[in-house]
Amino acid sequence: MRADFQEAIFALAALQLRLGKTSEVNNLLAEAQKRLPKSASGFMVAGDAAMSERRFEQAVRAYEDAFALEKSQAVLIKLHGALRAAGKPIVADTLASEWLQKNPDDLPVRYLLAQAAVVKQEYARAAEHFQYALKK
Repeated sequence: MRADFQEAIFALAALQLRLGKTSEVNNLLAEAQKRLPKSASGFMVAGDAAMSERRFEQAVRAYEDAFALEKSQAVLIKLHGALRAAGKPIVADTLASEWLQKNPDDLPVRYLLAQAAVVKQEYARAAEHFQYALKK
């Protein structure tokens, strides 16, 4: 697959996912992952497809594979959501907290942890995250 068409195949897969055509998505992703095994994008779309079908454990595996290839905020946020949906909120929040130790000014991840703290009724912790964000 030509390098300049990489994003096109993942964009097409994401579009097919929005249209609910998961079998087409899975076929596109299988082909793309054979040709581009080091691309996080394929794993991201695979995770999105699994999430849309409520296959949370499969989504976690896909996002973990993407995160192994690309340590980014976008992948982390999706992985966090999949872990929480899979019933692993402690793992999700630990992963996000570790990310914040290395990236303290990552406000979207900080906001994610603040929201998680509110859900757990850990209001002081949530306030700390919100206050930090307001100082930036």
